[in-house]
Amino acid sequence: MAGGASRGERRRRPSYQRGSGERWRAGADFSPENAEKLLDLCDAADLSVAAMLDKLIEWLPTDPRTGLPVGWPKAPQQEAIQFAG
Repeated sequence: MAGGASRGERRRRPSYQRGSGERWRAGADFSPENAEKLLDLCDAADLSVAAMLDKLIEWLPTDPRTGLPVGWPKAPQQEAIQFAG
């Protein structure tokens, strides 16, 4: 998208009301490689994309100091993200 935000850059704040207890439907844009990887994961686990992402977030360890995933680099928009572990 010419003139738009870089891939991985947040374009606008999420509209979810924290603490509402309501489910949230998020839109997502994946690179072709990651789309295929995600679909392979879903097929192997017999889960929908939404269920797979929900489980991954549930299981994702979070650093209590930063609020980011454990091992997340300081610059999340960098070209190659390498996770510790």
